[in-house]
Amino acid sequence: AKILVNFAGVQLSASQPAEALKSARRSLALFMSFNDTLAIADNYRAQGQILFALDLPDSALFYARKAIPLYEAEGSRENLSQTYNDIGEFYRSIGKFDQAIAALQFSQKYADSLAAPSSHLHTLHLYGLTYKDMKSWAMAELFLRRALQMSLELNLSRIQETIHADIAGLFEQTGRPDSALYHFRQRQFLWEKRLDVERANQLNELETRYRVKTREQENVLLRIEKQLLQKQKEATWWSFLAVLLILAGLALGIWRIVLRRMREKSEELKAFNYSVGHDLRAPLQNARQWLEYLRADVTHNRLVEVQADMQYVSRSLDQLQEMLDGMLRWFILEQNTPYYSNVDTQALLEDICVQFGRTSGQASVEFQWKDLPVVRADQLMLRQIFENLISNALK
Repeated sequence: AKILVNFAGVQLSASQPAEALKSARRSLALFMSFNDTLAIADNYRAQGQILFALDLPDSALFYARKAIPLYEAEGSRENLSQTYNDIGEFYRSIGKFDQAIAALQFSQKYADSLAAPSSHLHTLHLYGLTYKDMKSWAMAELFLRRALQMSLELNLSRIQETIHADIAGLFEQTGRPDSALYHFRQRQFLWEKRLDVERANQLNELETRYRVKTREQENVLLRIEKQLLQKQKEATWWSFLAVLLILAGLALGIWRIVLRRMREKSEELKAFNYSVGHDLRAPLQNARQWLEYLRADVTHNRLVEVQADMQYVSRSLDQLQEMLDGMLRWFILEQNTPYYSNVDTQALLEDICVQFGRTSGQASVEFQWKDLPVVRADQLMLRQIFENLISNALK
């Protein structure tokens, strides 16, 4: 039953009130089976909030009122204060301001008896909004200012933003534009401050993820290096075997075949070493370059560019991961067996040119190509071909 209540809360937060109502009613049926008064009251209150989110204030009032006598029976003053707050908000939404004020008076009484500042703050805020809807400007200003003062004492910046906006709207309605402008600016200041903190947190998170990815990639490179050493040991073993075959009197032709096999293995190792040094450099450089752009865009508050930069960093890291996975497959198998799929070369080339177009640092570069087909190929290998060609052309 409690799991269903929690699930209803998640669904309501995800803007799914209809599904949340179903979960709440299923939990109520379970609570009723063992007569848990407090849990049933909580469920009634939750259903009232869900019905209010569904724009059914009359039904919301019905369930909220059903919770009141249960909370009174349990002596739960905190829940009584919060439920009367809900009832006041429901009455306010349908224009029954006198009933809303009466409900808020009960809420304030219980909040004062508990010395619960958060409940008291919510009640003061609702008082102000209700009097504002009643066009009782003096009372509305009084309660909104008291709510603002309490939010400052409690250091609740989010609520301060909301109250500043409400006070500004009040002054705008009463023809005091200077006071309205002051509170709008205060709200704007708090919003920008909060946004700066969120941006800094996002940037720190991105840098942390980048460092973790970099360490993972370093570990992969170390594993590849160990595999290379293992391959070299195997190659040495084949060389020793060839010497034994010569000592055993094998024919010169067999000796030449063994030597040719050794040379092929050596060329494969050289090619792979070059691939590790050359092909993995491009996505790492792209990621570093886009991080520099991201820092610059965050510094200059270019929000649209910040989102784009984050997408390009993520794309470069994903591309690097694909390359590393492909190289691991290359060493696991005796031969490099391509993974064939349908590849849209038009979209692939557009993506590569977008990356090179900004990271090349040459504003005069123009990429031109005609319509390209969908081909059946190994997408990773095909991407490496295009990137190497374009990179060499830019050089």
